[in-house]
Amino acid sequence: MIYAYTIITCPDFDGSLMLKFSNIRCLLSVLLSSFILVSNGCGNANEEKLLPVVGKVTHDGKPLTTGTISLRADAGNQGTAEPYAQIDADGNYQLFTKNKPGAPAGNYIVLVVATEPIDPNNPSAAPKSLIDRKYADPSAPVLRLVVEANPKDGQYDLRLTK
Repeated sequence: MIYAYTIITCPDFDGSLMLKFSNIRCLLSVLLSSFILVSNGCGNANEEKLLPVVGKVTHDGKPLTTGTISLRADAGNQGTAEPYAQIDADGNYQLFTKNKPGAPAGNYIVLVVATEPIDPNNPSAAPKSLIDRKYADPSAPVLRLVVEANPKDGQYDLRLTK
């Protein structure tokens, strides 16, 4: 690969073992460029490490069977990520951040929204909330979560009441 790249970038390189000074300089620049590309890798060094966050949402002891969860940075958390999740029919959820599974470590407030499906006969009507709207109010958060590398069993479970 380096030979092919050298021929393309160094037109006077003839492939012989006798290298002229200009060919050595070209070859060194190719090797240095390759080293830089390999050492930088393909990922973004500025991306935060994502930790797995999986839990269950219950409402008055029963699984909440629909809805969404979103997290906002809380005290001491300088991150800008806003992890989110869909709640499945069994009340389970898995957080994602920028379409990747997991969430950055830190303190978060938790917002939960769960509504009845939109009435197709009255699509402009506001859907009825299945839970107290206090769980979706970012100005007065009720739920908080700490995302960490070694969570306790059930640490990410959310228990909602009326």
